Parts: sequence; C-alpha cells; structure tokens
Amino acid sequence: MSISWKWLTAIFLCTTIGVGGLSLYYYNQLDEVTRNYETLLIEIEELTILVDIRLDYGNETIIWFNDTRLPVGASLLNATEKIAKIEFSETDFGVFILSINDVVGDAGKFWLWDYYDSDMGEWVYGPVGSDNWILHDGDKVSWKYSSF
Repeated sequence: MSISWKWLTAIFLCTTIGVGGLSLYYYNQLDEVTRNYETLLIEIEELTILVDIRLDYGNETIIWFNDTRLPVGASLLNATEKIAKIEFSETDFGVFILSINDVVGDAGKFWLWDYYDSDMGEWVYGPVGSDNWILHDGDKVSWKYSSF
C-alpha cells in the first residue's frame, strides 16, 4: 500500500511542476503580447487622428460617431465613407453628397456639412467640398440634411 502512495505522490509532484512551468511560460507569452500591443497602439496613435462626426437627418434624428479613428491626411469624404453608406457626384467645386444611409435629397433639401470652430464657439458651414477638407486630430464635423 505504501508504494502506491509514493507513486501517486511522485506523479502529483511531477504534474504540479509541469503545470507550474506551463503557467510561467504562458504568463511570459502574455506579457510579451501585452508589450507588443501597447507599442502598436503608440505607433497607431502617431499615424492616426480622432474626430467626432455628427449625422443630423433633419427629423430630430442625430447620430454621433465620436472618436472615429482615421489616417493622418484623411478628408471629410474619407471619414464619411467610413461611418456611413454614401453616394456622391464629382463637380468642379468638389464632391457633392447625394445621399447618406439612403437618405436622398428631396426637392429643396440637401446634405450640407459644417465644422465646429472652437475659437468662435459655433458651427461654420464648410467652405469647400468634403473631399477637399482635410481633418485634424480633435475636429468636430457635421452633416445635416436640410434646405437652404
């Protein structure tokens, strides 16, 4: 009887040592993956910007897409394509948005964009087509379905 207890104890001890070794190995792997992930986040933050985008459907439905991550140099058109289904036409003055998420311009209604000017503390109509407006980190932009 005492021999079987010795074998069981030896097996238990070997199993415990093996599991301890595997635990240490996987802990080190997790630590390495965590460090790589944090380094990647830092690199991504250097190559991207965060912007807030508002879609105002003109019927009291407003949806915000806060902290939308975009590559540096992205235009408002690029950002809009990322958050919504859009249709547009190209004109001499830049891109003209025809529809956002299947909301199409009715007679006298259009998709217009503006940006929040923090110096003035108000929303300002966009001076160029959305394809020519380059976004910067922290920008707030808005599309509104409205009439002139």
